[in-house]
Amino acid sequence: MKKALSLQEISSIYDNLIPSREEGMVIFCLHKQIKENQIDVHFTRTNVEDAIRKTTTLTIENTPQTSRILQKLLHYFIERPPKEQYLYKLTDYAEKFIKLVENKIYNRFQDFPLQESLQNYAQFKSTSIRSIQDFQKWYELDFNQTSRQI
Repeated sequence: MKKALSLQEISSIYDNLIPSREEGMVIFCLHKQIKENQIDVHFTRTNVEDAIRKTTTLTIENTPQTSRILQKLLHYFIERPPKEQYLYKLTDYAEKFIKLVENKIYNRFQDFPLQESLQNYAQFKSTSIRSIQDFQKWYELDFNQTSRQI
């Protein structure tokens, strides 16, 4: 069993675990470019520099120091793939961080009216399922969520 970290230990690594706004936007920019096949999963320092330039246009602040941001992101968000000396890739932690933020922003339950959702998903009614999409909605919103809670 792992020992719980002390507040002192958490405090010493906290700044590297949570990116600043500018660092987080660079991660989101790189992730978006990878998803849209604009850059490869294993990207270059030039790709990071381009992402920094793109994201600084979102704020009025001065252009940040590329090397400082890259060094900070190398703690938990970007890593060098094995045998790829001059390339970088997003870490699993970065992917989970992006997913966490996206899930908060794009809540998959926000498009379902509450009363209708309760009526449709509180009980399984085979007559209300007319298509595979109806079944998938029921499975995701009722069965899957309920079973996780239990």
